[in-house]
Amino acid sequence: MDTGILAAVVIAIPLFAVTNIDDIFIIVGFFVEPRFGTAEDVVGQFLGIASSRAKSDER
Repeated sequence: MDTGILAAVVIAIPLFAVTNIDDIFIIVGFFVEPRFGTAEDVVGQFLGIASSRAKSDER
């Protein structure tokens, strides 16, 4: 295996984990905020994922 690919994987795994942990804290913050309902939180999460996905597909 190429050492460049291995280095990228070694860096990517913890970054992926940290990003997901951070996302969990943000979502919990929205769920405990009484101004926002559950439907708004879920729709917002889907819109965020969709916009990230759309941006990553740009060339």
